[in-house]
Amino acid sequence: MNYWTFNTHHDPILEEGSDRLLEQYGKLLQTVAIGDTTQIFTAAKDFIVLADTIQKQVFSQDTSLQNKFQEELGHLSAELNGLVMEQYLNDIHLAFNMTSIQFLHLLGSIGYQKQSVYIFNSGVKKGDVEEDGFVWLALTKKSINPYLDNQNQEVTANQILQESN
Repeated sequence: MNYWTFNTHHDPILEEGSDRLLEQYGKLLQTVAIGDTTQIFTAAKDFIVLADTIQKQVFSQDTSLQNKFQEELGHLSAELNGLVMEQYLNDIHLAFNMTSIQFLHLLGSIGYQKQSVYIFNSGVKKGDVEEDGFVWLALTKKSINPYLDNQNQEVTANQILQESN
């Protein structure tokens, strides 16, 4: 199931700002995989600051794309603020899942093309039914599932953002 769409129109200026967000997302992903709430909250707060900074500094000449980028940055910040309010790791996982989905919305809405963004889903297939699981993304085809506490289970991506339409 896709929770996002991919815009075929893109802007290299917005992609540059998104690269910085992807780097910070990777840091947050690593802390979630470790499960240390102090590190998670620090990385999430750094992500919020970066999103706010980019919202004030990165501007496209395409007004429609810029407005969408600004809107999606606001949604991403809201999800990150929700994440830092959680107290228990299970709730943090739920909040990180929502943050990941929102970040995919952002990247898809601006037609991010600079690097392949691989999408992972922890869902399982039971018979003919695929259960929705937790989502995360990475710039590599294989990633450690950050939702499995203290397990280094490497999985292969289910999708590539740029091929999701």
